[in-house]
Amino acid sequence: MAFGFITFIYMLKCLPLYRIFGLMILLLYLCHGCTSSKHSLAADCNEKEDVFYCEDTICAKDYHGHIDTIYKQMPSDMHYDMDQTIYFPIVFKIHNAANNPRIVNPKDITQAVQILNEAFLPSAIQFKLQSVEKISEANTLQQITENTYEAYPAFSKKYDELDAITIHLLDDNGEYCEEQDNIVSCRRVHGFTYILNYQYPNIVMSKPDLLNEKVLPHEMGHFFGLFHTHRDMEGEEKIIRSDCETTGDHLCSTPADPGPLYGIYIDYTRCEMIGYTDQNGYEYKPMINNYMSYYYPCYRRAFTFTEEQYIVMRTAALSVVRNYLIEEEIDND
Repeated sequence: MAFGFITFIYMLKCLPLYRIFGLMILLLYLCHGCTSSKHSLAADCNEKEDVFYCEDTICAKDYHGHIDTIYKQMPSDMHYDMDQTIYFPIVFKIHNAANNPRIVNPKDITQAVQILNEAFLPSAIQFKLQSVEKISEANTLQQITENTYEAYPAFSKKYDELDAITIHLLDDNGEYCEEQDNIVSCRRVHGFTYILNYQYPNIVMSKPDLLNEKVLPHEMGHFFGLFHTHRDMEGEEKIIRSDCETTGDHLCSTPADPGPLYGIYIDYTRCEMIGYTDQNGYEYKPMINNYMSYYYPCYRRAFTFTEEQYIVMRTAALSVVRNYLIEEEIDND
């Protein structure tokens, strides 16, 4: 997912129990299958045909052009174009695996749309449930993501709707861990999506994450142009904010984020990273409860987007990359 999968690595048999426990705590962090979350997005992308597969987002070759256009067009405040609420149609496709598929309750789909609409309300973007379709003897999430997402293009071409945002709900096989050379590694994919591309207007999610209050809004944030807050494609974002428009997630409203590898420094009761500094001694204070971060939920603290993130999504929604999907626009009173 967006929210990622929980990855942990620990040695078996080779270390005393107390060291195993300490190492597990140290390396417990949210990730999307990367061996380290402190990595270059470009370095971890594998080119396949016309797309790049990167973390929980899939980047087309025209990815930079779309993103640059959206961020350059972005107005400076939220008051520029909020006279109308934009409505996007959503189609849920429930893919039932051949063996023991997980049943999705229709009430859960309704609730998931409500969660999404609450998250996007300040951007005057809302979503309407258009239909729900069941697909039998379907792919599992592991089958779609294995071999660097090899099966994904054909899957999307077969099942995507062209005039709606398609949300695919897939079973997973529950096999999250593997052992090799006395090392156990575990990971879980919660979901993934494209960042601003015409070809695949979809979000792919695991069924158990349908009601996760972060996963679907996180993925929809990517769908409408948002990066992870810990993105480091153009280099690490400085804490002093001198380069916040050109590094990180390109937004100055989200503080510099070293990434989930350093989640060990977070006090979740205070929703604050404490004690981790850069080479100049400045302390990192990332927005832990931001929808686009990779951290655990904070104690009694709701997830949120920043005003700038809302502006990016609103700008993307009205752009040629996404506006063809708009169902209607209704004047706000």
